[in-house]
Amino acid sequence: MSKDDDDAIRRDAPEGDEWQYLWLGAQRGHKAWMIVGPVHAVVTNWKLILGALAFVAWINRPEILAALDVLTGGGK
Repeated sequence: MSKDDDDAIRRDAPEGDEWQYLWLGAQRGHKAWMIVGPVHAVVTNWKLILGALAFVAWINRPEILAALDVLTGGGK
């Protein structure tokens, strides 16, 4: 089925109050993006977040913490 066969696709321009409805919807969508945007960023960047959690888990191992303590001179 091609795009031309779909009856749900509108082929003419909005009329009268439909423009106001469309612009209001676009405005509300832009305002909602301030809330939805960070949630979208977290969901789409799950690999980065998983990598950060793995790094934090690795850095909190006792051997790594002891080595960092020696390197920074905190073990004196």
